[in-house]
Amino acid sequence: MIFGFSVFKNGQLGMQYRREIDGLRAIAVLPVILFHAGFSWFSGGYVGVDVFFVISGYLITTILIDELDKGSFSITRFYERRAKRILPALLFISALCIPFAWFLLLPEQFKDFSQALISIAIFSSNILFWRKEDYFAQDAEENPLLHTWSLAVEEQFYIFFPVLLLLLWRFGRNPVFLTLVIFSFFSLILSEWASKTHPSANFYLLPTRAWELGAGAICAFILSKGKKYGNNTLSSFGFLLILIPVIIYDENTPFPSFFALPPVIGASLIIIFGNLDGITKRILSTRILVSLGLISYSAYLWHQPIFAFARVQSFEPLPYTTMALLSLASLVLAWLTWKFVETPFRNRKTSYFRTSKQVLLVSACSMLIVIAFGSYGSLTNGASFRSVGLDALSYEPDNRALQKQSWDILKQITGDESYSVENNKSDEESWFYGNTTQHKILLVGNSHSKDLFNVLYNSEYVRDQISISRYGVQIRYLADPTHKFYRSKNLENSDIVLISSRYSEEDIDKLKTVIENLKQKNKIVAVSNNIFEFKQFNGYRNLADYVLWKAERSTDLEDAPSLVTNRVNAKHFEHYKMGENSPRAEKANQRIKELAQGNQFLILDRMDYVCDENQKKCFALDENYNKFFYDYGHHTLSGAEFFGRRISKISWLEQLLKPQNNLVSKTEHYP
Repeated sequence: MIFGFSVFKNGQLGMQYRREIDGLRAIAVLPVILFHAGFSWFSGGYVGVDVFFVISGYLITTILIDELDKGSFSITRFYERRAKRILPALLFISALCIPFAWFLLLPEQFKDFSQALISIAIFSSNILFWRKEDYFAQDAEENPLLHTWSLAVEEQFYIFFPVLLLLLWRFGRNPVFLTLVIFSFFSLILSEWASKTHPSANFYLLPTRAWELGAGAICAFILSKGKKYGNNTLSSFGFLLILIPVIIYDENTPFPSFFALPPVIGASLIIIFGNLDGITKRILSTRILVSLGLISYSAYLWHQPIFAFARVQSFEPLPYTTMALLSLASLVLAWLTWKFVETPFRNRKTSYFRTSKQVLLVSACSMLIVIAFGSYGSLTNGASFRSVGLDALSYEPDNRALQKQSWDILKQITGDESYSVENNKSDEESWFYGNTTQHKILLVGNSHSKDLFNVLYNSEYVRDQISISRYGVQIRYLADPTHKFYRSKNLENSDIVLISSRYSEEDIDKLKTVIENLKQKNKIVAVSNNIFEFKQFNGYRNLADYVLWKAERSTDLEDAPSLVTNRVNAKHFEHYKMGENSPRAEKANQRIKELAQGNQFLILDRMDYVCDENQKKCFALDENYNKFFYDYGHHTLSGAEFFGRRISKISWLEQLLKPQNNLVSKTEHYP
């Protein structure tokens, strides 16, 4: 466990108590808390987790070496100790989160929370979040259990490492040490490679984190014969190697990778050379840091749920004063948990359960209860029958539910329940929906091509003239002329390719090449520009949610839907005309416009159907409070239905369907 070890006093288990290690744990946990609190000076505070990995690897290996040397190592006793140190606080705090989650989280959030409970109990939350959650995404701030990924990494390490050490011990200490160094080196190289190719897996999974735990284990071997290597210069340098990344790293730093070396080396230098009485040891051995180190495990467990539930209640970022108070509250709760939950279980004399059988039985029962509740929340689709948030007419507060629903049309047409942004089996097949005797338009791109497909699907005017299909792919990949897209039946049978995406800079850089590739296939090409990106708020809330939330305090929503709807749509128009919060879209659209001038392709402006200049509205809500967007600009099914009627009304595709005009650039509208 991160923070799961005490630094045993008075030589217990052969370890000499080192106050500075407890102080080092405090130096690690505080940046993590302040990073999650949003303090910009701690933009790299997440490296504290890496420091804890080193400490954990050092402590566990020191214990194992001592017991293996004495011939007293027992797998059963080892896991008993881990259960007594890890599970009480973890299960206690997880259980306390349940009622807050029940009353505050929207169904999709509650479903994620429930699945996280299950994964915590089976030591696999890192795998769950690897599949579902971007650690640095804004909505991740509202996940109360996201931080447990690091606990799972260590729990998995605990499963394999002691067994490996036991098997190798018969060959002698030096071969074991050499094997450990080799494994750690290859884990580091894997991490550097994966940081570029599989960043999410790299962040969450054990194979690319094992070298950090291995660094701590190497420290344990170096110090295992009792020799001290005190060096004030090296330990002070190690201190700086931890603090500097805390300040200069941020969410854009590829991590872990070689960038994780400074904090890992820094922690290792302090562990190896911090024995000598000097400035580093004196700082880390101060009473306040040692005390914070002792409660660091509980502090780590408490801070994320406190921050997440506070953010769920607010549309706007919480002020720094509030986050500072919540950070302090996490430390107070950590002390209480350490005093009344952790310590009684850890101390044999005061432990609630004396025998190994009792500990393991209670642990197993507790985990089964957590799994049972988590299964209930997951199977009931996040207990969707609960009434959470604003309740007015057809308003759906859960934008993630609307996001999932937006894929229903394509799932139904293709018969693929797993249909998503890209890499769909049906992409390679030949299928078109609509009037197959007319123009065949293939929509190509990321999730925004899904939105445009839904809009055209809902337009009777369009369906009478064309048939539509979709190929899900990021545009930048299509610069490669050997991409499987160019061999697909969907492309082969299409007349027109309509590119629709949220374009990254790399997409725009390669768009010219993509268009040239398509023209070589004798396809007419059109590009729908980047949709304007309306303001978003904490988590999954959008501008319509915000205006409705404000209106709830001054208006009876049931009696004044027209008034409120007009207010929402006018606010969206105001944001659009002022260009608020959309520099990305504006920059992308300007570059697309420049490309069109020299490459002869048609630009379709999606804001033509989203907004009405004469009415000074951007349509985002109807009078039943059905939202047309589930985030900054993706369409809901209600939005696609409404916009389907709009494109018929304004003849949005007319330029594209006129053969004499299909290579003529259209005048765009920019905020």
